[in-house]
Amino acid sequence: MPNHPILKLKLPKERPPYRWLALSMILLIGIIAFGVHYSFGVFFKSMQIDFGWNRAATSSIYSLYVVLSAFFAVITGWALDKHGPRIVFATMGLFTASGLLLTGQANSPWQVYITYSLLLAIGTGGIYVASMATINRWFTKKRGTVMGIVGLGSPIGMMAMSPLAAYLIAAYNWQTSFSIMGLIAFFIMIPCSLLLREPHHKRSTHNGQETSNCSPTPEAPLHIQEGLSLPEAIRTRNFWLLLGIMFLYSSCAYIVTAHLVPHAIDLDIPPLKAASLLSIIGGTGIAARLLMGRISDSIGRKRTYIICSLLMAISMAWLTSASELWMLYIFAIIFGVSFGGLAPVHAALVGDIFGLRHIGVIMGVIEMGWQAGAAAGTFLAGYIFDISNGSYTPVFIAGIIAALTVTGLAFLLEEPESSPV
Repeated sequence: MPNHPILKLKLPKERPPYRWLALSMILLIGIIAFGVHYSFGVFFKSMQIDFGWNRAATSSIYSLYVVLSAFFAVITGWALDKHGPRIVFATMGLFTASGLLLTGQANSPWQVYITYSLLLAIGTGGIYVASMATINRWFTKKRGTVMGIVGLGSPIGMMAMSPLAAYLIAAYNWQTSFSIMGLIAFFIMIPCSLLLREPHHKRSTHNGQETSNCSPTPEAPLHIQEGLSLPEAIRTRNFWLLLGIMFLYSSCAYIVTAHLVPHAIDLDIPPLKAASLLSIIGGTGIAARLLMGRISDSIGRKRTYIICSLLMAISMAWLTSASELWMLYIFAIIFGVSFGGLAPVHAALVGDIFGLRHIGVIMGVIEMGWQAGAAAGTFLAGYIFDISNGSYTPVFIAGIIAALTVTGLAFLLEEPESSPV
C-alpha cells in the first residue's frame, strides 16, 4: 500500500500518569488546610483582646484543637486505609469549611471551642497523614523528593494564608476573616477531593465481599501491599523513637507558629510585618522541603533528621536575643529550613521502615506524638509567658533543649538498608 499522507493515522498522545494529578490535587488541598492550621497566631491578639483572656487561656483554644487533631489523625489514617482518599479528603474539606464559617459567627469563647477546636480538628487534623500516606502509595522511587513536593502545601499555605488573614483582620475583623477563609476552603478543597481515587488498586465486589485487583501497573506496583501491621510496628524501637521525636520537635515548632507573631507585636513591630514572619518561614520551607527530601534520598533519612534538628536548635538560640525585625527575619529563614525540611524526610522514613500496607494508621498513631507536642508547646509557652513577667526567653530556652534532645534520639534510629516495600 502506498505511503500516502492521507492514510497516516495520528495516534492519541499518552495521558500523563494519574499519580501526578493526584499529587497536584492533594497539594492544593494541603495549601488550604495547612494554611488554616498555621494561621492561628495571626488571630491570637485580636481574639485575646475581644475575649479579655490572658496568653495561656487564648492558647488553650489552639491547644485543644491540636489535641483533638491527634485523635482525628488516627481516625483519618484508618479511614484512608479502608475507604480511600476521595471520601476522606471530601469529608475533611466539608468540616474545614464549616468550622471556619461557624467560627466567623461565634460570639463567645465556648462557641469557638466547638467551631474551631473541634470542627477544624476533624477537618484539618489528619491532613498530613492523609496527604503523605496517599502519595506514599503512588510513588516508590525517590520517595523523599516526592514527599518534599506534596509537603509544599504546608509552607505555601503558611506563606499565603497568614498575610491574607492579617489583611482581612485589618480591613474587617477576625470574625469576617474566618468566614472568608471558610468560603475559600469550600470552593477549593471539596472539588479537588472529588478528583481523587483509590491510589493502589481497583476494588471489585465478589459474593458481597469487597476484593482487590492487585495486578501491578507502572503507577502502582504490587509490593505496596507489603509492610508491618500497627501491632507489629508498635513492637519496634524505631516506632517509639519516632513518636518521641515528633513530640519534642512539634513542641518546639509550635512555640514559634503560635507565639512568634504576638511576640513580634510585643516588640512594637506592626501586625502586618509581624505576620510576614510566618510567610518567610513558609517561603523558606518551600525550598527546604524539596532540598531536604532530595538530600535524604542521597545521604539517608537519619542524617537529614539530625541536620534539621540542629538547625532548629540554632534558630531558637538566635531567637532568645532577637529584638529587631531584621533579626527576626534571620530567625525565620533558619527556622523555616529546619521546620519545613523535616516533614518529607519523616514521611519517607516511615514508609521505608514500616512499609505501605498499613501506612495510613501507622502514620496516624505517630502523628499523635506531633499533635500532643503541638498542644503542649502552644499552651506551656503561653503559661510560662504569664508567670515570667511577660517574657518569652524561658520559653525559647525550652525550645533549644527540645531540639537538641531530638538530635540525640535521631542518632538512635535504625535506618533500614533497603525499603521493606
